[in-house]
Amino acid sequence: MWRAYSTGPDREVLIGSDYKPFYAKDRGTDLGVSTWPLDAWKIGGGTVSGWLSFDPDLGLVYYGTANPAPWNAEQRPGDNKFTSGVFARDIVTGRARWFYQVSAHDQFHYEATNENILVDLELPGGTRKTLLHPDRNGYLYVFDRLTGEVLSATPFVRVTTSAGVDLSTGALHYAPEKLPRANIVVRGICPSSAGGKNWQPSAWSPRTRLLYIPHQNLCQDEEVMATSFIAGTPYMGAIIKMKPGPGPGRGLVTAWDPVAKRAAWTVNEDFPVWSGALATAGDLVFYGTMDARPNPESSVSRSRIEDRTARSTSPCCRAWVAGPEPSCSTTSIRATAVPRVALRTRCATSSSAPRREACSMCSHSLDGNTSALAEERMR
Repeated sequence: MWRAYSTGPDREVLIGSDYKPFYAKDRGTDLGVSTWPLDAWKIGGGTVSGWLSFDPDLGLVYYGTANPAPWNAEQRPGDNKFTSGVFARDIVTGRARWFYQVSAHDQFHYEATNENILVDLELPGGTRKTLLHPDRNGYLYVFDRLTGEVLSATPFVRVTTSAGVDLSTGALHYAPEKLPRANIVVRGICPSSAGGKNWQPSAWSPRTRLLYIPHQNLCQDEEVMATSFIAGTPYMGAIIKMKPGPGPGRGLVTAWDPVAKRAAWTVNEDFPVWSGALATAGDLVFYGTMDARPNPESSVSRSRIEDRTARSTSPCCRAWVAGPEPSCSTTSIRATAVPRVALRTRCATSSSAPRREACSMCSHSLDGNTSALAEERMR
């Protein structure tokens, strides 16, 4: 058994001679103390509230740490190690092997607790053992999971809070005009503090080699002010007003190609997509929505579907074909085929509908030349 903290001296963070972070910004002695104002690390946050990933070959466990406190960053000058970053630890001893601070001196409460998906990718130079991390700051990070090197960091949503990630230093370059300031309302902060993506886990398909990201399109206005720590009460010092980001909806599902560093396709939803995603061997991607209203037309103009049999309680069920373009024609579904995105069910509510969800979708053969109607029912 072992216990490792996110802040404090090295002996409590379990940092020793085998700790070898890739970037100089994450190296040093007792950074969990020295990068904070006096004793602020004791009340500074950095909890482990997200997902754990394990590589049995490397014997490493990976996880992200939460944001520093308070939200008013002016009260905690410094990088505030080891918050808002990703740790790799020896599964047996708990000792840290590497750490990468995704958002140093986190200004926007982004954290780094989102999932870390372990994937071997064919990249220029050969196969790399990578870690895919869609962060709340709006960037999709591709790490070398052995060393902690950032191989790429690409926005997957609208980002106004920073100008990019320097791959040579690992530093996130904040946009000065968007930094929260005391008693001043800063507008147009994108993503919002809920992140370009929050806790909801993405899904990786080893068949399509795409990462399916359920996320949100939200921005915010923010004003920070001085606050005091009182045990058992919120320690924030911020007023936040969230609003929809630019575009047709407040939620999205993005199929991301981590090698090409771009979206293969995107589906827009009215509300934030706050469910996880599920990718199947049949090249389908499932996710849930926050509404159960009739949706006879998809939110992308390229596809229209009417399913006269599928009914759903909240949340609606969505199913998209993950692979090549299918071609579908049936009496119960009217649709136009879409490259890489096929059919979404029409969800409707009815007092007489059975207490189950039904989704009709088009499934297709591996070569994409033939198709058949399949009905999946979930209780």
